[in-house]
Amino acid sequence: MSTIAVDVGGTHTDLYGWLSDEKRVVQEKVPTTTDDPTAGVMNALQVAGVDLTSVDTFMHGSTIATNAVIEGEYSATPFITTEGFRDLIEIGRYHREELYNPYQSKPEPLTPRRHRFTVTERVNEEGEVTESLDEQAVYELAERFRQNEVQSVAVGFINSYSNPEHEQRVQEIIEETVDDTYVAISSEISGKLGSVPRFNSTIMNAALEPVMSGYLDKLNRKIKDEGFSGSFYVIRSDGGVAGTEKAKRQAETTILSGPAAGVKGSQAIGEAVGESNVIGMDMGGTSTDVSLIEDGEPLVTTEYEVKFDIPLVKPMLDVTTIGSGGGSIAWIDEGGSLRVGPQSAGAEPGPVCYGMGGTEPTITDAHLVLGRLDPETVLGGKRSLDRDAAHNAIKRLADRLDMNALEAAEGILKIANENTAAAVRETTIERGQDPREYYLIGFGGAGPMHAAEVAESLDVSSVVVPSASGVLSAVGGTMMNIQHNNDKTFYKPVKATTPSELETEFQELERDIHAIFEEEGIASADVELERIAEMRYVGQTYEVDVPVSDESLDEGTIDRLSSEFHRRHEQEYGIASDQFPVTFANLRVVGSQSTATQEFQGPSSTETDSADGGTREVYFDGEWQETSIYLREGLDPGTEFEGPAIVEGDHSTITINPTMSASIDEHENVIIDTQN
Repeated sequence: MSTIAVDVGGTHTDLYGWLSDEKRVVQEKVPTTTDDPTAGVMNALQVAGVDLTSVDTFMHGSTIATNAVIEGEYSATPFITTEGFRDLIEIGRYHREELYNPYQSKPEPLTPRRHRFTVTERVNEEGEVTESLDEQAVYELAERFRQNEVQSVAVGFINSYSNPEHEQRVQEIIEETVDDTYVAISSEISGKLGSVPRFNSTIMNAALEPVMSGYLDKLNRKIKDEGFSGSFYVIRSDGGVAGTEKAKRQAETTILSGPAAGVKGSQAIGEAVGESNVIGMDMGGTSTDVSLIEDGEPLVTTEYEVKFDIPLVKPMLDVTTIGSGGGSIAWIDEGGSLRVGPQSAGAEPGPVCYGMGGTEPTITDAHLVLGRLDPETVLGGKRSLDRDAAHNAIKRLADRLDMNALEAAEGILKIANENTAAAVRETTIERGQDPREYYLIGFGGAGPMHAAEVAESLDVSSVVVPSASGVLSAVGGTMMNIQHNNDKTFYKPVKATTPSELETEFQELERDIHAIFEEEGIASADVELERIAEMRYVGQTYEVDVPVSDESLDEGTIDRLSSEFHRRHEQEYGIASDQFPVTFANLRVVGSQSTATQEFQGPSSTETDSADGGTREVYFDGEWQETSIYLREGLDPGTEFEGPAIVEGDHSTITINPTMSASIDEHENVIIDTQN
C-alpha cells in the first residue's frame, strides 16, 4: 500500500511516503507558499516525483487552523448563550498568568462582546428544563444573521451537557432561517461539565469550519485533478486522523495538526532505538514544539489553551510551543539586551541570507556566519545562501551591542538554545520528570543543528537525529490511525460508585463511538476501544487520566482505579494521599482503526559513494576550529566519529560540538553522545 504524508509548516512544506509499487521511500522539503498553502503541497508532490494515481492513502497535517487562531484570521463568529452568561468566556476561570503583576491584561476572548447574544432558557444539572427556550428571540437573531450573511454560529447553553434539547432547537431554527450557515452546538462538541472550555471549543469549531472547509475542498480538488482516488485523511491534535468531512465539522481538533504528527514520529523513533522515554524537539523555521513520550505513550491534555486562560475541552497531545525557529529574528530590547524571537521572518521574506528581502538577522543567518551552514550545499544545494548579507545584518546588530559579528552570532544561538532548553524543562521538570533519564530526539529543518547543545544544557547524554529528521513530522503522519473521542461528565465519589454504573456509562460512550466510525464506513469489529476515567481529589479543579484496562468491571475495579489514580497523581504532581477522598469527574472513550500497515522505512539507497565531505573552519566556543564534514547519505551503520563535525543532508544539517562524539545505528539514525 502506498502512503504519502504532507505536513505544511510556517516556513517549509515537508513530504514523506512509501511507494509500494516502486519499493522506494520519497521525502522532500520545499518552501511553504503562504498565500496559497495548497500550491506548496502540489509543488512538494511534483518535486518528489509522486504519481498520485498510484497512491492509496494521503495524510495531511497543516498549520492552517493554528495560524487562523494565532493571527485571528477568521470571520466574526456570533455566540448565543443563556441569559446572564454573556460575559462568561471573557471572565474565564479567574486565573492569573503572572501572580504578582498588577498591570497584566487578559487576552481578548475568542468572540468580542458585540457578537455575543443571550436568550432566555435554563436546564438544571439533572437535565430538567426549568425555563423554556424563548424561540421568538432565536428567530429574531436568526434573521439578523441572515441579513448579515453570517457564515457560522456557535451555541452554548449552561448545563446543556445534561440535556441538549434547547441547543438542538436553536440549531434547527437557524438552519431553517439562514441558508448555508454552519451551526456548532456545545453539546455535540463535548458532554463534559465545564462551561468555559466547552464554550470556547464551540466558538473555535464554528470559527474554523469555514477556514478548514475552504482549504480542504481546494486541496481535495487539486489532488483529484492529478488522478488521486484513494483515502484522504487529516491529521488531528489528538494524535489520530479523520476523513476530510469529519475534520471540517470538527475543525478545532486540527489546531495542533502539524505538531501532533511530529509527536507520533518521535514515538516511532523511540521504539526504533529501544527507548520508551524520549523528548521530541521539533524545530522548524518558525517555532519549536517540545513533547514528551512516557513509557512509550505521548502525554495527552484535556485543557489545551489557545491563549492564556482560553482553554479548549478536546483531548490533545500535550505539546509546548515557543517562537524559536530558523527564521526567528534577533533583536535588542529596550534595556539593551539581545533577544531572539518570537518574531519570525517566515518563508517570505525569510532570513537575510535568502536574498528575498529580509533585513533582520535570524538564527539561520547566525549559523551561516559561524560556518555551520555551507552556503552552496544547504538543503542539498537547492538554495544558495548569501553569507556576506547575513554577516552585514548581524554586524549591524553587533555594533549596537559593542561586540563583533562572530560574538553576536554565537550569542544568538546560545539564547535560542536556552529558550528551547527552558521549554524542555517546562515539559519535564515542572511535571516531576528528570530530563537526564530521557533521550532527546532532534528533528525539523533546524532541530538537528541545535539538539546537541540543548541536550548538553539539560545534562541529557544521548541525542537521536533520525534518518528522515528534516521531514519527521511527515513520517509520523504516515503512521497515524483513524481516531475519535467521546466523553461525558460522570461526577461521583469513588466510594459511592459501583462497577455496573461505570460499565453502563462506558457502553453508552462506546455505542456513540461505533456510530461515528460507521458514518465513515468502518465496521465496529475493526475498531479498538480504550476506556479512560478522569479522576480528581474532591475539591480539585483538574483531573488525572486513569486507563480502565479491565475487560470486565468487577468489585475490585474501583479499588484498582483508585490506587492507580494515587500513583499517577504522585508521579505528575509529587504528592498523593489515600486520606483524601477521590471522585470520578469525567469518562472518555477513544476509538481507533488502523489506516494501513505502514511502518517506518529507512531512506532509499542513494548514489553517494563516500561520506567524506572534507573539512572547513567552523566557529565553536569563541574560536575557529577545523571541522570534519560528512555527507549524511554516505554514512553507513556502525560509523563512528568525533566532534567537531557537521553532517550535511538534503533536508537538515547536524552539528556535533568539539567535546561530543557520534555514531550511526542500524536504522541510519545519528546518535550523539554529548558527554563523550
